[in-house]
Formats: sequence, C-alpha cells, structure tokens
Amino acid sequence: MRPSIGYKNGRLLAATTLLVVSAGSAFCAHPCAACHPKEVQGFLGTPMANSMGPPGPGPSGTVNHRVSGTRFTIRSSSDQMTQRMERDGLSSQYSIAYSVGSGAHAVAYLIQVGSHLFESPLSYFAESGWGMSPGYENLKAPDFYRPVRAECLFCHAGEALPITGTLNAYRDPPFRSLTITCDRCHGPAAEHIRNPVPGSILNPRKLPPRARDSVCEQCHLDGEVGIPNPGKQITDFRPGQNLEDIYTVYIYRSSRNAAHPNALTIISQSQQLALSKCALKSGDRLWCGSCHDPHAIPAEPTAYFRERCLHCHGTALLKSHAKPNES
Repeated sequence: MRPSIGYKNGRLLAATTLLVVSAGSAFCAHPCAACHPKEVQGFLGTPMANSMGPPGPGPSGTVNHRVSGTRFTIRSSSDQMTQRMERDGLSSQYSIAYSVGSGAHAVAYLIQVGSHLFESPLSYFAESGWGMSPGYENLKAPDFYRPVRAECLFCHAGEALPITGTLNAYRDPPFRSLTITCDRCHGPAAEHIRNPVPGSILNPRKLPPRARDSVCEQCHLDGEVGIPNPGKQITDFRPGQNLEDIYTVYIYRSSRNAAHPNALTIISQSQQLALSKCALKSGDRLWCGSCHDPHAIPAEPTAYFRERCLHCHGTALLKSHAKPNES
C-alpha cells in the first residue's frame, strides 16, 4: 500500500487503498477454474466472492424504531424474506430481492419495484442482529424509498446494468454478475481466456505502486465522498489505472489521526494501512497484498498473519511487541 497521501484543504485526495456461493457448482462454472483451480476454489470462500446475492434464509425478527414510532417485522424462510413496515395505521410490505454484503460485519437488503432498486431501512448486523440501516436511524418517517444507484453497488456487485439516464433503474436482469469476479482486480478476462499468454491479464502485484494500490482503493478507500473527474463516472475505473485519474476521494482532516475516536470506518482499510508505522517506513514496498491473500481465507488467521509479520521483521519483533496470545 502506498503510504504517501495527498491532502488539500484538510481533505484526502485519492491516493492510497479486500477486497457463499455453492462451492461445487460455482467452481465448475467459473471460467478461470480450468487453469487456476486453487485460486478459484479459495476465492469462492472469501467475502468478495459473497459480496451480494439472493436474500437466503436468515433470522426473523422485529425492530421498533422509537424516533418514528415505526414497527418493522422481518419474516424469513428457506426461499424468501419479507419485511413489513407499520406506522400511524399505514403499512407496506416487500419481498427482498437481494442481500448486500458478505455478513462479516452486516448485511443490507434491496427491494425491486419494476426495474427500480431501493434499499431497505433494515440491516442485519453480525454483532447485534436486526437494526436500522446506516442513515435511517434518526429519520422521522423511514420507508423503502432510498434509491440504489450504480455507484452504490460498485463495490458489491460484479457488474450492475443500470439504464442510462435514470437514477436507479436497471436492465432485466439488473446484474451481469452478482458477486465480485476476477475481473475486478485483474481486468477483463475474456481476452486472456481466448489467448492465455503473459501480458493478456493484469497481475496487480506487478503494476507500478500507484496503479497497484488503486486496485484495492477502488473499494477499500471509503472517505466521505468520491467525486468523479469531468466526463468520468466512478464506475469507469479499471485495474491498471490510477484511481485519481477517474475520481477523487475526500476525507475529514480529523481522520488522519488514528487515535481519534471516530477516525476510521470499518471499510477504510486503505487509510488504516496508510497511517500505520509499517507503511510509513516502507516507501512503496508495502501494500495490501504484502499481508493479505485475496484468493483465500487463512485456516488459522493468527498463525498466518504472525508469520507475515515475522517474514519482514524477523524474530527481533518478538522482543519488542507484547504477545499475550501470539497474535
């Protein structure tokens, strides 16, 4: 990860930035599996490969939103999920069309009305269960009315298919690929599949540092807002480009301080790495791939990441760092 970050007027300018499908059927259908079986098999178990999908079975429940006096009821079965809203004698109920997120932290939900996608006001959080989706907590009349734009889906869907000139209307079906695919990090694979020779596919590790880091930054540098450059859209980014050639990410000045209580959000991994001593002292050598394998989840994470630290720092690290659990 590139540790040097550009700032202007107290904000971060886009600089530094990981990434469950039925393993058997998905593996057999995967276009890259024939030549890269190990990588594909491992990837299918990662959060990226489970970034979006049908709602699936989940816990039923209720949420009482005190700010608005709204009662939400969730009913889930093996083949569908419905969410119902009741407030002031009025009610509405929708079937959930898609879930968004791997569930490691939370799962959000989308409804589909005709060709339009909207976000549910409810999310399921790994640590606390059902609750209001971010941004809905203090609304006086929460409902299923938040439009879901293509930019909102960029980091979760493999490829959304919006209808040009609309805010949240999509083709039928709305997605060419529901989950993140190999293309997201390696670029279009079609030519490589036709002619699998060196140079017909991108290996992020071999890109110049700025372009290498941009591959991860496209989804893991969150910030407060991303502003496309003139004539560009955020979804125009492709591996091999520098992120700031497509759009600029801004953050609050306070988030430069890792000790600030609200400095970092759960998906600003790029910023966290850029603020770390390891990144600050390594120049362009350290990046996300130095420690994380995007093609697999370690069977024993503590041992795996411990080895990654010792690989660079050697056993001298053991004397300078507390190790109550060898983590």
